[in-house]
Amino acid sequence: MLKLDELDLKILKRIQADGRFNLQNLAEEFKMPKSTILYRIRRMEKEGCVDNNFIHPLKIQFYSNLCQ
Repeated sequence: MLKLDELDLKILKRIQADGRFNLQNLAEEFKMPKSTILYRIRRMEKEGCVDNNFIHPLKIQFYSNLCQ
C-alpha cells in the first residue's frame, strides 16, 4: 500500500476539490516544480489511488481528514 506524505495529501485534496486541476497552478500553490507534482500524481495513479481524477479511499488508507 502506498504511503502518502503531506504533499501527497495536499495534492489529493486539490484533485478532490476540482478534478480539472491545472498542473501549473498546483505547482505554484505548493511552491514545487511541475515535474514533482506530475510525478506524485502519476505515482498515485500507478498505485490505483487516483483514477481519472477519482480518489479511491481504500487505496489511501482511509485518510479521514482528506474529505473534511
